[in-house]
Amino acid sequence: MKNRIFSILSWMILLMVFNIGHAVAATYAWKNHDLDIFTSSPPALIYVQDSKNNVTGADPTKGLNSYGEGSVIQNIPESFVEQDNLGSDAINGVSVPNATTGWSINLTDQPTENLIVNLVGVSTGVTELWITGLYSVGLKIPKVRNNLDIFMTDGVTRQIQVTFNPTSESLTTIPTISSGSFLQDTQFACSYISPPEACEALEDLAAEVEKSITKGDSSKETTELNLYLFVLNLLHNWGGPESIQNWGGLAGCSECVPLFKKGTNGAIFFAKDPAYSALQLDAETLLNALPNGGTSR
Repeated sequence: MKNRIFSILSWMILLMVFNIGHAVAATYAWKNHDLDIFTSSPPALIYVQDSKNNVTGADPTKGLNSYGEGSVIQNIPESFVEQDNLGSDAINGVSVPNATTGWSINLTDQPTENLIVNLVGVSTGVTELWITGLYSVGLKIPKVRNNLDIFMTDGVTRQIQVTFNPTSESLTTIPTISSGSFLQDTQFACSYISPPEACEALEDLAAEVEKSITKGDSSKETTELNLYLFVLNLLHNWGGPESIQNWGGLAGCSECVPLFKKGTNGAIFFAKDPAYSALQLDAETLLNALPNGGTSR
């Protein structure tokens, strides 16, 4: 009798688990396409705005705790937010949350629309943003994905314009580079760049880019951004297979004088990720916004 009662209770528990799991799965159900936006917090609080100013994500008016957990807001139709800090470590027998919380924002079966992803800095660091579009084709679920490394500063909001067009199977992500942020990002990245002369050259080039933006001189901005990317790639690839380990291609670059003086004899240069990817994204975004995508001179 006891065994029978235990068996019935076991099936009841399994049925409850199934129903709960089914309800969660139903929350994520989509028929035609899904846009998933993910990042870890800190260093950023994330929320998304649609063209009607509906908001989905972490509630920006309430902030996050030190583990990146916060209040959820889901105002965009057919949207769902999940924050994940399930794993934990035990300290002296007491379970504590992980240092970061994963935030996933899903927008299901939405028409093609321009969205804005807002990343509000809750600390200083680099956040990796994953944006994935899924669309159903028969039994297959193809996807398009963009990964972006974004520099965050406490109290500063960074924005990314996102367009997911499931009909053309395309995903476009364009970060907004505000005035002064290119130089600020370069300065912040110096902790990932070596030696100091390399960072000095990039900072000087970034400062010249900012001046050209202010003056509206797109031709000079194009030249300086291409120089910036050339130096950045040299630093990133230094010592790798077929890397160019000299500054011969920088003749006439006054901002690169510190690198010429440093020389290459025994010097080790590098620009590590995620700083490299974040600075590359900044520079290429600015170039793409110029006439002819920054190919003019």
